Amino acid sequence: MTITHWKIAHAQTAGRSHIKNNTPCQDFTLTMQQDGTTILLLADGAGFSPTSHIGAEAVVRKTASLLHETFDFYYLNLDETEVKKQLIETLWKEFETLEGYDGDVKQYASTLLFAAIKGDQFLAGHLGDGVIGIEAEGELKVLSFPENGQFANTTYFVTTEESWEHLRLYKGTTENITGFVLMSDGSAESLFNKREKRLAPAIKKMLEWLREHPNQKIQDVLSANLDSVIKEQTHDDCSLSIASLVKKEPEEFVTAAGDYLNDFKGIRSDLPVKSHEEEVISEDPIEAIETVSHDI
Repeated sequence: MTITHWKIAHAQTAGRSHIKNNTPCQDFTLTMQQDGTTILLLADGAGFSPTSHIGAEAVVRKTASLLHETFDFYYLNLDETEVKKQLIETLWKEFETLEGYDGDVKQYASTLLFAAIKGDQFLAGHLGDGVIGIEAEGELKVLSFPENGQFANTTYFVTTEESWEHLRLYKGTTENITGFVLMSDGSAESLFNKREKRLAPAIKKMLEWLREHPNQKIQDVLSANLDSVIKEQTHDDCSLSIASLVKKEPEEFVTAAGDYLNDFKGIRSDLPVKSHEEEVISEDPIEAIETVSHDI
């Protein structure tokens, strides 16, 4: 019996301008798996607000809760306008609960990108800039392009008036889909070719490594690459959330390292139990990803 499982990782790092000005990273990412639902999220706080990082985290955490609890409602509801309005209204109400809320939601302005997978169904949403990509039939494809405002370097936020009108929803089956990637506009400077509207080969390498190594290991790799490579192409914060589909036969896990097996806990009860021995890696994943991150 083939074991099928989505492996996940996420990371964010402060941009060079934020480090120079001693301001916090305004991107926030999260990946989670609970009750059979895999969820990826990313929010990019607006540079004009010194508290937008608080809003980005609040948006991500509340949306994660909503997707976990009401995936079926969102997926099956044919009234897309109702879904969009309800989601945005819930997020605005969440802002009112934050310590320091002064009546103006714009202090928590951020974009929102998410993808949720349950069974063979997926639901994705995108408000603002950044990019959502997928790996389908072995090829990288853009699922959702950045939406910019009336002027260059502007976009729409959860806190924008009538922001639900700019929330784009996508749903379908995961047939032939083997990877999802969410990236902020800072990461997109290196990983998305605006002129040719295509994703960088580095993303495919990231998905491949995630399939073969523990989630935490690749999360560390993402963080290292964002910090040492990706952010050097921009002054903005950089962030990524990714999911990669693994299909393996039970016997393939016999020689797997303990940390790798931990990513599959709860998927199948008769997986071999191993200690957390040191994992032997034949190639440096940081070097491997860095090598292709400029190939765009």
